[in-house]
Amino acid sequence: MNSKDYVQNAIRTESVPEKLIIDQIALHALMTMMIACGNAVNQVKRQLYYGKQVPTDNFVRELATVVQMSTNLYHLANNGLVHAQRPVEEMEKLDTADIFKRLDTGKINIRLLHAAMGSFTESAEMVEALLHQYETGELDGVNLAEESGDVFWYHAIAAHELGIGFEETQAKNIAKLRARFPNKFEADKALNRDLGAERTILEGQQ
Repeated sequence: MNSKDYVQNAIRTESVPEKLIIDQIALHALMTMMIACGNAVNQVKRQLYYGKQVPTDNFVRELATVVQMSTNLYHLANNGLVHAQRPVEEMEKLDTADIFKRLDTGKINIRLLHAAMGSFTESAEMVEALLHQYETGELDGVNLAEESGDVFWYHAIAAHELGIGFEETQAKNIAKLRARFPNKFEADKALNRDLGAERTILEGQQ
């Protein structure tokens, strides 16, 4: 199956609600927690694969954010707010940070959020399979391949919404990596990137 057919078949089974029915502060907390988790994992990944020492204070700060946001979500869930839609008018009256007063789920691209959240959850399931291998020495390759396929499914949603093809994205990704690593992987170049040059490539200007 070519990538164009794959995307068309993938979005056939996509669910697209008309709006997001969730408390806006809860969604903000959830997204902040996901970002903090990703940042913490990224720091450890860099140490394992690039040899970059994890700054303890940075790592602790990310974990503290995860704990704080988890606590916030716990309290919101106990008050039945996670499945509710807080009116924008009510948000504007909150005696809290200005950013919360500006929250509006109507601003979010529903399909791209679905793709991002789905990729996050499927990646977590891949980690779950690897944790099982870590603990038992057993790897369920069929399950891991399934989760990897599900990641492709969510990427198909993002590609369709952004109007890009897999081939185009893959080509730009390889071009970016060739600019970063002309010959082979080098840890120093992985940690010290020319983001401006890479952005130019991604924007299709080279």
